[in-house]
Amino acid sequence: MRFPLLIGAAFLLGACSKPFVIEDPVPPFSGLSYVVFFRTGSANLDQHAIEIIYNAVKDAKSIKANQIILEGMADRVGSENSNKALSMRRVIEVEKEMERLGLDEGIFILKALGEDDRLVPTGDGVPEEKNRAVAITVR
Repeated sequence: MRFPLLIGAAFLLGACSKPFVIEDPVPPFSGLSYVVFFRTGSANLDQHAIEIIYNAVKDAKSIKANQIILEGMADRVGSENSNKALSMRRVIEVEKEMERLGLDEGIFILKALGEDDRLVPTGDGVPEEKNRAVAITVR
């Protein structure tokens, strides 16, 4: 009786000589995205912005996020330097509100994009409300 058992074991070992790989059909989680908009030349959060930030914080807590990327943008009205500074002020305001709502300051990555990387391409000096924003990515 041992002979059929040895043949079966040899067959199984031969079948397993190739690596067994299970491909994950689910793409990796890239994060949750939110966008907060601002008035021209302003870094002040309005009520709608605060509601968006509240939802982002709630979701960050529910998924136990360990990284939040804040990317500030500005339209092309004003100088490049002032727009870079304005986009950083916007990022800092969003970060402060998220911390006030209970997130740890150590999970934030802050980026001031200024007018270099905008949601809507425009010419110099052209106002565009969608470019006056902070993009929030929760991971």
